[in-house]
Amino acid sequence: MTHFRKFTIAAVLVVFTIASRSAFAIKPYTLVEDGYPEVKGTVELENTFETFFHSKDEKGFKTFSMEHELEFQPTDKLALRVKGSYAYENTVDFTGLHFDEAAVEGQYYFTNPNIDPIGVSVIGAVGVGERGFGSFEAFLVLQKDWDKFTLTYNLGVVTEVEHLYGGGSRETSGTLVNALGGVYSVSPGIRVGGEIAAESGYTEWRSYDSTVIYAGPVIHFVPSSRLWITAGVDYQISGERSEPQYRASLIVGYYF
Repeated sequence: MTHFRKFTIAAVLVVFTIASRSAFAIKPYTLVEDGYPEVKGTVELENTFETFFHSKDEKGFKTFSMEHELEFQPTDKLALRVKGSYAYENTVDFTGLHFDEAAVEGQYYFTNPNIDPIGVSVIGAVGVGERGFGSFEAFLVLQKDWDKFTLTYNLGVVTEVEHLYGGGSRETSGTLVNALGGVYSVSPGIRVGGEIAAESGYTEWRSYDSTVIYAGPVIHFVPSSRLWITAGVDYQISGERSEPQYRASLIVGYYF
């Protein structure tokens, strides 16, 4: 074998390895935020379809929501996102389609789980919604990647304020989020695993209300270099009668 052929084969293997790794720098969860930074200059559109249905206190409860998120990676360490969502509800309180929320979000990556011993990043987001609704989110993301296995943990706080602007009696609620997910690569384009998220609610951040926990399987599929799909189905294991028993989510991402 000539030196040129050896060099060519080695180069192809390197490119294939890099391409395979970069294909996984995309969200493999529906309940958990990942810690993968994109390549500088990357522009991506994520479309999330989510439904909650069937609470024990309200058998006919169901909601369907859609969120569109445009992400840009201006530097190797920073991702910026703009997103908007709307929802259809069929509940005892309301039935119909309505605007949900518009938000801006940033994620700063201190380390990269692909090349560093552990990936560490933080997420901050501010959103506004109907009738003066405002939300503020902050998340810590820890992620560890092995050869074929990925483990990710989130610790987050979410503050929601009713009538933040536009008049009305202001009401504040807080949520403490703990989420854990793990996926295994069964092939270069498919990862399967599970995820669990616990959301503990507080009134005015002073009085504890309840904790809602969802858990279930997740699958991540990369059909091409520009397209990826993640789907998950979750069951509420915390026994809260007023909350939906089931959740299903589908995320479709596209790179421009």
